[in-house]
Amino acid sequence: MQFFRMVKAIWAGLFVMAAWVVAPVSGQLTLPPGGTVTPPNASPSSLFLSSQIVPFSIMSGTTLLYSGEINNRVLRENSTGRLVFSTQLRNPQPGLNGIVARVVTSSFGGFDTAVSWRSGSGSIVPSLASRSVGLGHDVTWTFSPGVFSNQDTVPCEVFSTAPAFANTGRTTIILTTGQSVTVTTYEPVIGSPVAQITSPAAFSCVCNPAIITGTASDGGSLQTWSLEYAANPAGPYTVINSSTSPVTDGVLGVWNTTPVSQGYYFLRLTVVATGGRSAVAFTTVFVDKVFDSLVLRSPLSNGVFGGAVCFDGTASDQCFRSYTLSYRPSGALFFNTILTSTSGVINDPLGTWNAGGLPDGNYQVRFSGEDQCGNTATLTRNIVIDNTPPSVNITSPTPCESIRGRVRITGNVVDTNITHWVLEYTGGSSSGWTTIASGSGNVINGVLGTWETRLLEPCCYTLRLRAYDSAVVNCSGGHYSEYLVSIDVGDAFCGADFNQDGGIDGSDVQAFFEVWENGGCLP
Repeated sequence: MQFFRMVKAIWAGLFVMAAWVVAPVSGQLTLPPGGTVTPPNASPSSLFLSSQIVPFSIMSGTTLLYSGEINNRVLRENSTGRLVFSTQLRNPQPGLNGIVARVVTSSFGGFDTAVSWRSGSGSIVPSLASRSVGLGHDVTWTFSPGVFSNQDTVPCEVFSTAPAFANTGRTTIILTTGQSVTVTTYEPVIGSPVAQITSPAAFSCVCNPAIITGTASDGGSLQTWSLEYAANPAGPYTVINSSTSPVTDGVLGVWNTTPVSQGYYFLRLTVVATGGRSAVAFTTVFVDKVFDSLVLRSPLSNGVFGGAVCFDGTASDQCFRSYTLSYRPSGALFFNTILTSTSGVINDPLGTWNAGGLPDGNYQVRFSGEDQCGNTATLTRNIVIDNTPPSVNITSPTPCESIRGRVRITGNVVDTNITHWVLEYTGGSSSGWTTIASGSGNVINGVLGTWETRLLEPCCYTLRLRAYDSAVVNCSGGHYSEYLVSIDVGDAFCGADFNQDGGIDGSDVQAFFEVWENGGCLP
């Protein structure tokens, strides 16, 4: 996504089509008619509109003095929308004796102009840039001491408020000795054919087939127009449709996107009028083929759930429309909708299903996503709904029963999805719960454990039976049940330890008669 945001920012300048501000961007210098400046270095973000390589040779009779190429490009500056006319001298033939002193480009009359050069390609930087006052207002780039036959210049750029460009200009390369040659290059023009793509909108999603509308005209002097697409702004481009008939606010073409893969593509409309005048319109679209990402992190397959069931995961698509959560009892024909959302989610909660009122049993949940072109993705999970906590009770000993010695404790622990249970006691001098026994399965009218009470002091005690199942209840904890019973643990010596010294012997008889003689009460 970060990449597409960057592409979007770079291409935003395509759609700034009128009333550009004259003030140059930082790093550029305004070049008025008759003016001369030392051009600065600036590399503004720009979009390529057209590019050509123009070879040239400068002769003296039959002697070759200098040869190379003019890398001639037209760009559109993103921040202002101005046209950028770029001239670069490159690939000169080595070993020749000529030295280039100046390069003159036409014709910038009638337009506000600024200049700079762009780093990153070539090493020879212009020392001066000047603009003539007479017809044409040509811009001259001066190189001192000159450009030798084994050197490339940096791209020299003229920023113009002209609304259009045509391949009717001229560039003249002049040597220090005066010889020169003129080649045909781009130049700004006042009038222009009209090239507009009105639909699809920039960065919108397109389905198959994609209908592209707009305008391709030139007031009666139209020569031809062509609608193309490419995966890269520099091409290569493939023709969608072309014609010699003008179109005004109509269908330019129907694009069959079957041969291309999902992703961003660039649409280019080129309109050419008589005399070589041309106009180019670009837009960027996303060809949608599949639903991008559908991930269900919870509930997990075959999980056990009770109460509210929380869904978590991802429903994401470049052309996202909606996602839906639904359920059905196992074996049923139709799904019941839990919720539908038109907001995408990435690794976050998707929604909550209140399953607390449903019967226990096997269910299927379904998570589906749909994009704007009708492409879908679906995930189905089998889960168990368990809204019933474990059933637990202690059948023996009974409440308030007096017990002593080794006592068998019986009862029940019953649950379809039991995980574990614990039998405990508290009372007497104990400060918490002490485990008597534990287990991980169901117990039906069976022995839960044997409790050794002979070393416990006579007192009232409480037995507790706790049980848990595997259900995830209300998106966090599980089911829990407990059963409590209070009983009396009596004297393990049946009252014969009269003086309570921990043993039965003659001292207990003596203690008994002492109490009796003193008129006391029997314990």
